[in-house]
Amino acid sequence: MKQTSDLAIVLKSVRYQDRHKIVTALTQNNGLISCIAQNSIQSRRFGGCLEAFSVGLWQFSQKNSNSNLFYLQEASPKKSFNALEQSFTALSLASFFNELLLRVIAPGESCPQVFQLHFNALCSIDHHYKETHFEWILINGFLTKLLQWYGYQPQLHACISCNIPTEKIPQNSQLLGLAPKGGWLCEDCSPFENKSSLGESIGYLTKNALSNFNVNLNFPIKKVSQNICGTKKDHQALYEYLFDFAQYHLPGLDQSPLKSARFLVQEPTLQPQVSHHQ
Repeated sequence: MKQTSDLAIVLKSVRYQDRHKIVTALTQNNGLISCIAQNSIQSRRFGGCLEAFSVGLWQFSQKNSNSNLFYLQEASPKKSFNALEQSFTALSLASFFNELLLRVIAPGESCPQVFQLHFNALCSIDHHYKETHFEWILINGFLTKLLQWYGYQPQLHACISCNIPTEKIPQNSQLLGLAPKGGWLCEDCSPFENKSSLGESIGYLTKNALSNFNVNLNFPIKKVSQNICGTKKDHQALYEYLFDFAQYHLPGLDQSPLKSARFLVQEPTLQPQVSHHQ
């Protein structure tokens, strides 16, 4: 059996029979793989390399070309993230990233950019977890970059009806986000009094949310927190829009809700205001 060496970030680890584990990881060059770590329950030879979020150098082999299951021979630790042991919010956010990737990445799909995104996101959690709203800033940056890698990117530079650009929108405007269309409507074009007539998923955006989306596009995830503006409501509004958009385009997200999301999403963001139409 040919042995392969690759960096791996553990996404999930489950017990198999009495003495073994099946560990699913995102690798740098081989995509998403699942390995049997034999006798790993009672042995220390893998150290802490089999726990979720662990980053290690793996040595593994494939039993035969028709099997999607690998055998893990060796694993040595390369990076750990202390914030995940100190902050429940940090742990919830990292769990969200893991669960999201397990849903959307096909086994064996080569995605070194996504591996680097995930590694950088975990490093950013470790560095920024004490900062205000860090979880919403990083989750929006992660979703934006993931959508960008898959070739799906909402067009948020202007209203999709009248084409008024974002920079000309008044600061306190409440905008109607249309996730299926990948765009938004300004207040003059929004049918707030009859939103059900649109017949599709809608949400509410702010000018700050749109500005932050552009920051996510143009800065690496390690630097987005230094350039983001706005309040928690702005961040949550952008998250709800991006996740709705992702559900329409990324395979796997149209299934049941992500379990880890319930620890992050606790209250609604914006409520429709109709006074300007009355």
